[in-house]
Amino acid sequence: MNYGKMDRKIMIQSPPTDKDDGGELSGSWTHEYSPWARVQHNSSSESNDEGTEAMVDVLIFTIRYRSGITSGMRVVHNGETYEIVGIKETGRGQYLDISTVHRTNW
Repeated sequence: MNYGKMDRKIMIQSPPTDKDDGGELSGSWTHEYSPWARVQHNSSSESNDEGTEAMVDVLIFTIRYRSGITSGMRVVHNGETYEIVGIKETGRGQYLDISTVHRTNW
């Protein structure tokens, strides 16, 4: 991979860790890391879940390798939030391919 293809700035966030009185997680997501990434649009599809129609986009963000990134985190890119659904190390520890899903209801 050519580092020049990593031309998009993204933000990786960790989930809230505070709990409310009922024991549910509350609070805001925490900024962890803002790497440069290569963005690949993998697929788009429409879904209908219990009467709610949605557009589902699958994107892969490729960044330089960094430990500590988990599927419990999320990616923010161009003001949109993407759920991390898979992480794959490539290039013998040089890169991470972060597979994500973004759902838009209408």
